[in-house]
Amino acid sequence: MEFHPDAAVCQMDSVIIHPGGQAILTVFFTTSDLQLMFLRERNTSASVTEVF
Repeated sequence: MEFHPDAAVCQMDSVIIHPGGQAILTVFFTTSDLQLMFLRERNTSASVTEVF
């Protein structure tokens, strides 16, 4: 960010609701203060791919 101050920054994380079960994928766009949340039935890479 120091070298590219005009770059759009996005932060992504998973919030586990039930271990081995449901999770929420959060995507936060820092420049617009927009946060999106997607409920997933399993915390897997395939479920993240489905969101995108």
